[in-house]
Amino acid sequence: MLTNTVKDLFPCSGQLRWRNNTDCCSWDGINCDPKTGSVVELNLLGSSLNGSLRSNSSLFRLQHLQILDLSSNNLAGTLPDSIGNLKNLRVLKLLECNLFGKLPSSSKLSGNFPHVLLNLSEHTTINLHFNQLEGRLPSNMSSFSKLEYFNIGSNSFSGSIPSSLFMIPSLIHLSLERDGFNGPLEIGNSSSPSKLQTLNLGGNNLNGPFPRFISKLAGLSYLDLSFWNIRRGVVDFRIFLHLKSLTFLDLSHLNTRSTSSLT
Repeated sequence: MLTNTVKDLFPCSGQLRWRNNTDCCSWDGINCDPKTGSVVELNLLGSSLNGSLRSNSSLFRLQHLQILDLSSNNLAGTLPDSIGNLKNLRVLKLLECNLFGKLPSSSKLSGNFPHVLLNLSEHTTINLHFNQLEGRLPSNMSSFSKLEYFNIGSNSFSGSIPSSLFMIPSLIHLSLERDGFNGPLEIGNSSSPSKLQTLNLGGNNLNGPFPRFISKLAGLSYLDLSFWNIRRGVVDFRIFLHLKSLTFLDLSHLNTRSTSSLT
């Protein structure tokens, strides 16, 4: 099945040398469950693959797959709904794949994010960085209840950033930089303490005051709020004084006429 997967998906499969009539668990980029022999990881990072992801590919029949990394390949095309067939998928990495267009949708949810992914609640990592993807994030991003790493930066996503993203108690890394997100960022109070260590919102079209919720992100070490449009508001730098773990802070290119001191 895996040999067919590569041949069907990537007719110009470059560096891969998978041999028929051999145990696929011994192939480069393949990891199997030692008890069942099922393929649980497919890591083809930087394998010079060329070709779009087809909805009927045998890739989406790997029911036990937990980790899928096709990053740094030329998968020019869209991400098909069939990705939702991988019910046990926990880690999805498709950064720098030349993907474009709107992501898979579902009639159950609003917006244009890959809604079939929202039904895969076991996800801990989603990295779609540096493609040409577009659309909006739905309001119920908290469906990713186990999500730890979320990076969709350097795409063309737009609309508002849903507050539900900040309600995910397991989230450690959130990168939404250099997209087209706009409007004010409104974050409510969470019942559990945040584990966020990285928050990258720079290079968007966000406006309004910095949310005071930021001052409660005690574990934050990296914070990028560059290119924020404060308009005529006051930048209250005191909200950053509570961030004792902070080692990087980018407030460059703020559009504001007034600031307040740190004292």
